Amino acid sequence: MPVHFAEQLHRINIKPHAAYKYFSNRGLNLKYARNWFIDKMVKAKVPESI
Repeated sequence: MPVHFAEQLHRINIKPHAAYKYFSNRGLNLKYARNWFIDKMVKAKVPESI
């Protein structure tokens, strides 16, 4: 990960239930949110093994 990008990241603590509730209220199953995230990581050329 490039240093300039890593310095912009902030650590957040989210409970799994809170994430589930957030996406469920918006009609997005967590399975699809995970797939969306993986697609964004691949487009940003981040290895899938991370």
